[in-house]
Amino acid sequence: MSEIHKVSINDFKTGSGALYKSLDLFYQHFGKEYSKAPVVLVNHSLTGDSNVSGNNGWWSEIIGPGMTIDTNHYSVLAFNIPGNGFQDSIIKNHNDFHSGDIARLFFEGLRILGDKIKPNDVIIGVKSSGLHSNGYSLARKVLSKYSLKQKFKGVGVLGDALLKPTEIYVKPVLEAIEKCSIHGLAHITGGSFTKLLRLKQIGFELDNLPKTPPLMQLIQDCGVKSDEMYKTFNMGVGFCVISPENQVKKIRSIFKNHKMTTYEIGHISKKKGVFVNSKKIA
Repeated sequence: MSEIHKVSINDFKTGSGALYKSLDLFYQHFGKEYSKAPVVLVNHSLTGDSNVSGNNGWWSEIIGPGMTIDTNHYSVLAFNIPGNGFQDSIIKNHNDFHSGDIARLFFEGLRILGDKIKPNDVIIGVKSSGLHSNGYSLARKVLSKYSLKQKFKGVGVLGDALLKPTEIYVKPVLEAIEKCSIHGLAHITGGSFTKLLRLKQIGFELDNLPKTPPLMQLIQDCGVKSDEMYKTFNMGVGFCVISPENQVKKIRSIFKNHKMTTYEIGHISKKKGVFVNSKKIA
C-alpha cells in the first residue's frame, strides 16, 4: 500500500460562503513523478485508502504496472474526500460543502503538489492551427457580415479557416515530459492566456508573442479590442510549456521534430497577473 500523505489547504471559502482557515487533504501517489508523466486523478468515497477494496478489488484490477491505468507511464493521485472520517478528518457542518467545493479542493491540491513554477522560468508557446474551438460566439457575432465562402488574404475561404481542426500536442508534450524538466503545461483554450493563473498565482509576462494570425486579425479589425482578443482567442499560441531556461533548447527541438513551431513568448515574474506587452489582462 502506498504511503498516505497530506497537504493543507488554507483560507478556503466554500460556495455557501463558509470560510475554513485550514483543511487537510489526504492522498496517495502511485507511479511516476508528477513532473515526469501525465497525472491521472482517481476518486471514490475512500480514495485516501486505495486498498479499501482489498487485494482482489477493483483498484488492483485496473491500476498498477501494465494495467489499464499503467503506473509505468502515469502519475496516479488518489485524494480522499475531506470530512468523511478518514485519518480523523471530520467536517461538522457538512452542509457548508457541495460537489463543486470538493472539486476545487482537489484542484488546489493538484496546484500545490505541482507548484514548481518560479521567477525567470521561460514560457514557450506552441503554434496553433486556428481558433481551436474557442471564441466562436464572438467570432460569429463580428464576422456575420461576411459570407462563409468569402476569401481573405492570408485567411483563405472564411468558412474553411473557421473549421480548421485543432492541433493535437499529445506526442511532443509526452516526449518533453519524459526527457526534460517541465515546470508547467497549459492548453490555451477558453479564456485564453488569462487561465495561466490556474497554474500558479504568479506573474506571466508575455512580451514576445508571434504576429497575430490573419484570421484573428480579421476578427480584431471588425472592432474587437486588443484586451478582449487576448482574453478570448489563442492569438496563434495553442499550448504553453513552462520550464527552466536551460531546458528551452531541448524542448523546442522536440516540438520541431514533430513538425510544430514554437516561440519563446515570455517569462515568469514575481508580480502576480498575466501581462501582454506589459499590460495586465488578468
